[in-house]
Amino acid sequence: DLAKARLAQTRIVSPADALVLERLAEPGQIVQAGTRLIELSIEGPVELIAQVDEKFLGQLATGQKAMVVADAFPQQPFAATVKSVAPAIDAQRGSVEVKFAMERAPAFLKNDMTLSLEIETARRANVIAVPGEAVRAGNVVLVIDGGKAVARTIKPGLRTLTAVEVIDGLKSGERVITDARVQEGARVHAGDPPKPTATSRVSTDVMKSF
Repeated sequence: DLAKARLAQTRIVSPADALVLERLAEPGQIVQAGTRLIELSIEGPVELIAQVDEKFLGQLATGQKAMVVADAFPQQPFAATVKSVAPAIDAQRGSVEVKFAMERAPAFLKNDMTLSLEIETARRANVIAVPGEAVRAGNVVLVIDGGKAVARTIKPGLRTLTAVEVIDGLKSGERVITDARVQEGARVHAGDPPKPTATSRVSTDVMKSF
């Protein structure tokens, strides 16, 4: 019985039909329990896995649509759907693992291929939005008022990679400060009229959260 038990420990059985992607241990090597020995690609429907910044966790939900672009084939985007959102946060990365399903995987898709995914979590038309770097801790932004930097607390809405929707706390046309070095109460000069960034009302475009 002991010999059989030892013999069983020398056999590595795949949980399903799979393709070996990488062998992480050599024959005869002594390994500890839990050590990764082989990386496999299980046969079955192809899944896409992405690490999404945890600040977007509240906007993610299964069933949301995504557009995917492979770095190697930028002219051939394809669609995917959010399949699942991990129940825990990766503390080291500050991200959450999101898995995507596809109705039909492109023929060029390979294991470990680098992809860019754009998830549409919601849409808002005719919104006030500010650059993401303008929003400080506690949802505070600094606006230029009377030549000084004045703090305002805002109620944020949708977030994209570069912008934050402002539901309450700012008016269209107000100037916000994006330079993190400027502190509340500092004297500032508005300078030339702003380009269409900062605080603006989006009427002809649609703000989408990714």
